[in-house]
Amino acid sequence: MLDSALLLPAHGHAPYLIGARLLRNLAAGICIPEYYGEAQWAILRDEFPRESDRIFLSKSLGACLQPLLLRDQDCSNGHTSPYVDRYASRVREHVESIDFALAEMLHNGIEAVSLDGHSRKFFRFDFALNTGLPVHSPVEPVYYAFVSRMSQIYEFSPYQSPGVAFLKELWREVEPSFERMFVPRLHSLYGCQDFDSAGITFTPSFAQPVPVNQDDTPAIPSGSTLVVVSGTGMGLDKLNRLVNASSGPWVTLPRSPRELSEERAPRVSPRSWGNPNIRAVLARSGLGSIWQAFLNQRPIGVVKPDAEDDPEVYHNAQMIEKAGIGRILTEKVEPLLDGLPEHSYAIQRQLERELENFGTADGIEYTAAEMKRLLAASLAEQT
Repeated sequence: MLDSALLLPAHGHAPYLIGARLLRNLAAGICIPEYYGEAQWAILRDEFPRESDRIFLSKSLGACLQPLLLRDQDCSNGHTSPYVDRYASRVREHVESIDFALAEMLHNGIEAVSLDGHSRKFFRFDFALNTGLPVHSPVEPVYYAFVSRMSQIYEFSPYQSPGVAFLKELWREVEPSFERMFVPRLHSLYGCQDFDSAGITFTPSFAQPVPVNQDDTPAIPSGSTLVVVSGTGMGLDKLNRLVNASSGPWVTLPRSPRELSEERAPRVSPRSWGNPNIRAVLARSGLGSIWQAFLNQRPIGVVKPDAEDDPEVYHNAQMIEKAGIGRILTEKVEPLLDGLPEHSYAIQRQLERELENFGTADGIEYTAAEMKRLLAASLAEQT
């Protein structure tokens, strides 16, 4: 196990969780930017109780990277320009200075605090992992593990503008810096004939099946749909409309916002993904939720994204229909529930393809093993 790794995650909870899962057995110290305050601390403590002395959050690193994150206010109503153009404008203004600031922070030492409360100052890292952040890493080698090739996510966006073009070109500059790009076979641009796979190592989905938690079964009515709210808070209005327009029963995860009525959707344990009483999942189309639903064999319905929405989210929604594992929903959830047998069959077929291609459906273990092999080869070359 190496001494330390730097994680550079995109917005939302899934990128830093995926990154921490990939790194947990590769580095004794994992430095993660603090983006979401106590909510992020609580989620990581729940997820990694055995690694509480090895996972560190850095408030100063999080503050430095904040301008590169998609925020709820970028997508809120009342703006005259689409979200992606407002986001691109902010990134354009800050990205160059952030590249310099990261290098300077590392030179001076990045202060961080572990999940169990002890401090550490990182002056060097053995390697870095990027999970979707458009930034040049001051640490080499840097690996990439995310939803697809980001430059093409913007290139193939249904909405084109100077902002989209800027983000595409920015990613074209960043992507060659990656020692290796790991992208799941079921990625955002799955089924796209013009996808450029050069330099990409395909993997199973970045998720792991959740063991059935029988303790939660009495609290979850049979036939429930699990509602998963994005870590950024985006898409909540559309999710609420679908929940209110459709019959239940519903459940949701503990940290869902109060806007999603607790009476309408009771809170259940994050371990409930594998619960037999949950028959389907409803979410905004983030791939973290889609992969989790897929690997736990739950068909997923996603809200219909707007053309000017986050291009990744737009492509993810198209992907689940191409793969057959779920459905885009506009007015009610019933079209998903009516199609459960066909979606469940498609999930089984896709899981069989994962096993045929990789020998496992566990993309976390598979990718971590590949990274470990590459790091060992790199160290051997240096000696």
